[in-house]
Amino acid sequence: AGKTHLDLIGFSYGAGLWIGTLPALPLLQYRLFLVSPEAISGRWKRWTNRIPGKLRQWIGRILQHYPQPILTLAALLEKIQLLHPFALRFLQHHLGDPAKRTRLLNTWINLARFPIRQSALTRRQDSLSAIYCIMGKHDPLLNLSAIKKWGEQVPGLQLQILPNGHNLLGKVDWPMLLR
Repeated sequence: AGKTHLDLIGFSYGAGLWIGTLPALPLLQYRLFLVSPEAISGRWKRWTNRIPGKLRQWIGRILQHYPQPILTLAALLEKIQLLHPFALRFLQHHLGDPAKRTRLLNTWINLARFPIRQSALTRRQDSLSAIYCIMGKHDPLLNLSAIKKWGEQVPGLQLQILPNGHNLLGKVDWPMLLR
């Protein structure tokens, strides 16, 4: 209440959630920070866009109670080099802890309700004072060229590529950006 400006920061799939939420936000001035925006064009995007919501809920319920078969399969796929080691660590980190598993599965299930469309950004251009897309040059989860191409269609988007991987939150010069 009483705010006229908000900074919105979304990391990985959280960046996509902000893009999907933007059309429903009140008419204020926003700066949008998309950090490691895997939701835009990541290696797992087909798992978030193509699986129907009801099937996601069913898979999510199974994974909530029985994550070990997926972790075992992921370890095998990583061993025979069909899965990137980062993806295995990600799954172990998030599926190995009940609270993290719940958060991850709820995000995955609900992503369908927040479509990622460039038009959401262009329609709200009047309320976006800045859009920053911050990516790591060596991010194994992002398709950098696809995100660059996507960003060319968004007026005013400022692309910043850091010499890092996926976890950029601690690597971004936030005081400089938030001035």
